[in-house]
Amino acid sequence: MAPDAADRTVDVVRAGVAYRCRPVHAVHAADAADATDVLALYESLGPDSRLRRFGQPVPRYDRGLRRALTELDRGPVWLARDRLGSCVGEARVVASRREPCSHLAVTVADAVQGRGLGPALARLAVADAIRLGLAPVVVTIAADNRPALRLAARHGIELRWDDGLLSGRVRLRRGPVRAA
Repeated sequence: MAPDAADRTVDVVRAGVAYRCRPVHAVHAADAADATDVLALYESLGPDSRLRRFGQPVPRYDRGLRRALTELDRGPVWLARDRLGSCVGEARVVASRREPCSHLAVTVADAVQGRGLGPALARLAVADAIRLGLAPVVVTIAADNRPALRLAARHGIELRWDDGLLSGRVRLRRGPVRAA
């Protein structure tokens, strides 16, 4: 995570009460008990974030998508929580059922985007995936998802056009990998 990412404060409103808090209090590997919190993270996303994450407008999550989002056992999933315990970020690597690779997906709550949380979570998830033998790990990005394209460029991911999307292999850089 960026050196000051966990130190910046944000305003969070829960049950009509405003809190000023640091956006990230804890980072941990997810398990089945976290499924409800992961779904709450996705439900909190605004229309633009949903469009970037899913590549199409998602006004509501149908049963199949809810099941996929809460399926936390197909590869490593790392979560970030704020001081109130709410899930504010997630990175997962999902083993493909059709290809000999795994796919990285990162989601960060609207209120804490742009603070280095996504790359930190992604690094933990990719390190776990490599350790578990789920490599290669690939990322697929829509051409208009500028934040993800900047992140890929910053981390040296070479993207190529693949069926109307940009796709590239994630390589873990040397150095310690640890929870924030």
